[in-house]
Amino acid sequence: MKNPKTIIRITTVIFGLYLILSTIYKGMYIIQSGTVGVLVTFGKFSDDIKGAGLHFKMPFVQEVKIVDVKLQTVNYTGAKKDVQYSDGVIGLHPIAVLDSKSLPIDIDLTVQYVPIAEQAKQILADYGVNYFEKYINPVIRNLVRDVIGKYHSEEIALK
Repeated sequence: MKNPKTIIRITTVIFGLYLILSTIYKGMYIIQSGTVGVLVTFGKFSDDIKGAGLHFKMPFVQEVKIVDVKLQTVNYTGAKKDVQYSDGVIGLHPIAVLDSKSLPIDIDLTVQYVPIAEQAKQILADYGVNYFEKYINPVIRNLVRDVIGKYHSEEIALK
């Protein structure tokens, strides 16, 4: 039987190595192509936007917020319910609008946009990760209602 002090030393060394390796592993993160990362240190967004590749952060102190900066597509169509499709495609209900005579019209529309990578920090700071629901979707719906509301439904059908 081995000496108890030797067993305690070996156990301590193994535990120490485990802590060191897990800390290093938690400090590594990968940003995929088409996305950018913004480091958050104690709740403050970093000015440095991280592009695709392997990066390091301070474990337990920093976290990474990912922003998809690829082409995003929103389909306002006859979907029975709102659907989040894969890879930047969203299906929503048609936009309900009243024409200049207050007759209801449902507008089918597709909108595409690309978030600006350099503004990822500002997007997260102002709107959070669900910036589409907080900012883009209401602007699109209001704009369509404002424009379509100026016309008669007969004029819209002819165009």
